[in-house]
Amino acid sequence: MTISSLTETLRETLSVFDESGAPLTTTEVADRFDLGRRSIYERLERLVDHGELETKMVGVSGRVWWRPPSPTATQPRRKDDRHLVESERHYRTLVENFPNGIVTLFDHDLTYTLAAGQEFATLPVEPSDLEGSHFREVWPAEAADALQPALQAALNGEYYSVELAYVGREWIVHAVPVTNEHGTVLAGMTVAQDITEQKKRERNLERYKGYIDDVLDTVGDIFYLIDEDGALQRWNQSLADVTGYTNEELASMSPVDLSGSDEQETVVTAIAECFETGSVTVELTVQTKDGETIPFEFDASTLEDPWGNTVFAGIGRDVTDRVERERRLERYEAIVEEVNDGVYVVDEDGTFTMVNETYAELLGCEPDELIGADTTEIVDEAVIERVRELEIATTEGETDWPTLAAEVTTADGERIPAEATFSMLPADDSGWHRVGIVRDISERKAYERQLEESERRYRTLAEHFPNGAVGLFDEDFCYTAAGGELMDEMGIDPEERVGCSVYDLYPDEIIAEIEPYFRTVFDGEANEFAVEYHGRQLRAHTLPVRTVNDEIYAGMVMVQDISERKARERELDKRARQQRAVADLGQLALETDDLDELMDEASRRVASVLDNEYCNVLDLDDENEEFLLRHGVGWKDGIVGEATVSAAEGDSQAVYTLANDHPIVVEDLETETRFGGPELLTSHDVRSGISTIIGPSSEPWGILGTHDTERKPFTDEDVNFVQSVANVLADAIKHQQYQTDLETLVADLEDSNDRLEQFAYAASHDLQEPLRMVISYLQLLEKRYGDAFDEDGEEFLGFAVDGAERMRAMIDGLLEYSRVETQGDPFEPTELNALLDDVLVDLQLQIEESNAEITAEDLPRVEGDANQLRRVFQNLLSNALTYSGDEPPRVHFGADRRDGEWVISVTDEGIGIDPADHDRVFSVFDRLHSRKKYEGAGIGLALCERIVERHRGEIWVDSEPDEGATFSFTLPT
Repeated sequence: MTISSLTETLRETLSVFDESGAPLTTTEVADRFDLGRRSIYERLERLVDHGELETKMVGVSGRVWWRPPSPTATQPRRKDDRHLVESERHYRTLVENFPNGIVTLFDHDLTYTLAAGQEFATLPVEPSDLEGSHFREVWPAEAADALQPALQAALNGEYYSVELAYVGREWIVHAVPVTNEHGTVLAGMTVAQDITEQKKRERNLERYKGYIDDVLDTVGDIFYLIDEDGALQRWNQSLADVTGYTNEELASMSPVDLSGSDEQETVVTAIAECFETGSVTVELTVQTKDGETIPFEFDASTLEDPWGNTVFAGIGRDVTDRVERERRLERYEAIVEEVNDGVYVVDEDGTFTMVNETYAELLGCEPDELIGADTTEIVDEAVIERVRELEIATTEGETDWPTLAAEVTTADGERIPAEATFSMLPADDSGWHRVGIVRDISERKAYERQLEESERRYRTLAEHFPNGAVGLFDEDFCYTAAGGELMDEMGIDPEERVGCSVYDLYPDEIIAEIEPYFRTVFDGEANEFAVEYHGRQLRAHTLPVRTVNDEIYAGMVMVQDISERKARERELDKRARQQRAVADLGQLALETDDLDELMDEASRRVASVLDNEYCNVLDLDDENEEFLLRHGVGWKDGIVGEATVSAAEGDSQAVYTLANDHPIVVEDLETETRFGGPELLTSHDVRSGISTIIGPSSEPWGILGTHDTERKPFTDEDVNFVQSVANVLADAIKHQQYQTDLETLVADLEDSNDRLEQFAYAASHDLQEPLRMVISYLQLLEKRYGDAFDEDGEEFLGFAVDGAERMRAMIDGLLEYSRVETQGDPFEPTELNALLDDVLVDLQLQIEESNAEITAEDLPRVEGDANQLRRVFQNLLSNALTYSGDEPPRVHFGADRRDGEWVISVTDEGIGIDPADHDRVFSVFDRLHSRKKYEGAGIGLALCERIVERHRGEIWVDSEPDEGATFSFTLPT
């Protein structure tokens, strides 16, 4: 009850005590208002009922009154308030240094209680502007509208994220609930981070990706990416256009699915070859959705994607026209085998007398245009002179079919290489004619140039093969070519390898490893294997080398040095084992209450992961004077659990570790200058190790150490691993200490509650007899001497009788309250519907007098004490009828099943309760109204709470003044 709810008369009376500041008698107060003592006495007693005054007797008949201290000044915080204060204290250290963002805490009124973070330095508001302000008082309407769902979600126990714009920048805000150990939401927290640059990069990246996609889709050739599993990762629109498949269909297909069944093995081989060699060129047919096959030439090379995966990217070109030309050329060449390509006849004057279509096409003209033309229009004078020499040789019988290679000039002036074979034949006039057969050797020349270029490229590759070596070998396993940077690094001359057999170059153990792979090359197999040579880890590939006729004529071996990669893999494996060990120990710490088991396992895991001989857990005594070797591995028998190390004297590693707040690393104890080795280490020939404090440096519990007898360097990751294990042990120790303290506290509380219950029972029981005597004598006094009392005497006697009766009611209530646990009945199945019917009968008179309307849903059957639950229903219904206000009471009983329990509710439409008083109504003898206005001992709701708690439930009220009240309590299903 607040002062503002008092009547004007009571506030006026209360002001006298505010002015005085000292206790006053009834007469002194009456003199201030020129009123009778009885009227003033009634006012003062009402102020006592409201909790605004306190009073006591002075002498035989006197009484003094005084103003008590403000309840809120001494009332302890509720548990949840303490939890929230502690949370804010923990969070403040974090948020004041929170980088690239701001952090806030807010209460259920959406008012900020804490704000901090480095980004406040760039904002037009300060943390002090937020703390104590409603969120809509701080942020613009648009930002506040975006924030409100997130803040409300956090207060509802949910996690929520929202992006918004503020002061020209983009932010992401994460809202989370702050709860106590029961999951009750005490407040909300937001973490806001500036993502302006991130969003800008994402938009730029998306635009650039779209640009790249557009570029690739405009390429007429097929573009594709394939991963190491042989699956399509990316393609351009041309692939869908050529094959007729949609992009969605292509997403579920592999390259093998786009080829004919007779070429699928070739596709798989080509993909494997590309990943082995780094590039591949292959001609294949693409099978479209409607079954058509199209010849394509595919070129691909490997590369590394942004995630470090090896993929290969390639281009596919439609070679339908080229294939068709090649087919025509093959037919033409078949004919050439019979008619010897282009045919011409030249007379002795060097004039063409006949040409066929082939020869005319060769020169880019029609046959008729060549007839009658001089050969000098086709070849130069040097060629003609050479022809004349061959003609003479032919005429003289020195050769039958002379052959000459030369360039001929076409109709458009182009010079093309040709090969001619001719013979001298007699004409009808007995003259000689030269009959020639000519072949265009442009492609052969081009092929020869390609061979030369290919050879140069191969030699360049072999000589500069990066981080490896390449060699060609014959069936006798003799090298015919060799090269590569690895050979240079190893000081091997490639030329000295050529002509040498592997049997002459390598030791027997190497021969035994590589010979099977070299041999199967000539069976058409390609293989990959690992071998160690000259202290290096090598990865080798052997594969057959084929002629254009697909005949194997040699083998190729490619070798790469993977020593560094293997070292990295070993290091990564070590890191993974460290992380797994920390995770396993953390899980064990959660599952076990046995610290010795945890420490023993931690010692074994640390020594195993770091490949050290020793690990120890040193337990520091309470005086910080001595360590006990509590757990360890590798130590001599009988030492663990017995050996001690001084923590206060000497220059040992343990003492030095204890004096520092960071791990201590020793690579060689023999050359260490910071400290010496205690006898425990030196007696075990320890050379290197890591040691670190378990727990905070200000209150250390002990030391975790790991050591080895060899001189050994340790990486930062090794040190972090040991520190992480020490942290796990420290957390487990702290948890066990907390658990022990908590169990002790619970036991103390249970003992205290038992003693309080016993006291309450004894006190209430023992007070009944003297109280009955007081009441009897007061009644006897009133009966015998009532006529002798004046008006004040009658008033005093009435007050005494009324007070005694109220005390009896309070003692009876307190006795019943104390017996809830000790004299309750065993739980048994109880029908709440039948129980409510009994209560309605008990309160029938009060219900009829108040003209009340009682409604109820179907109530469940529960396990409970029927008599006690009946008392809960009776008290709640009686209160609803009593505090109904001026209107006839309307009360409803409801039931709702939630999360494995029943929620029983009693709802009325009465005078309601101020939210500030919701907790007070369940306190023993704590009344919200004067006894003159509403009767009662002030223990009914406290008794309800005690009964519900015995049934493993909880009770609460939801109410506002003048809006009725709903009392709810839970019972297990």
